Amino acid sequence: MSDLIDREALLKRLHDAGGCGAPPESWADGYDKAIDLAYGMAENAPTIDPVHAAGVCYCRECRNYNKPRLEWCSHHMDRENPDDFCSWGKRREDTK
Repeated sequence: MSDLIDREALLKRLHDAGGCGAPPESWADGYDKAIDLAYGMAENAPTIDPVHAAGVCYCRECRNYNKPRLEWCSHHMDRENPDDFCSWGKRREDTK
């Protein structure tokens, strides 16, 4: 399972670790480049959807959501917003 992290906190830690301002081509320049590389990778890392990470799905993905036909959730028996989610949801492709 994917981990949820606070990207801003990670970037702050990398920034605080910072480079040492080493002269180019010196032995310590590799440290500066590694920090810069890690910072860029963290900035551009893909995000995950917390709903899916928790193992549930959105109403629009759920086998119980009948919006096109009946406009209600057959589990909850009421109208649902397709962007909502619940802990009972099972994706349509997971109905085996």
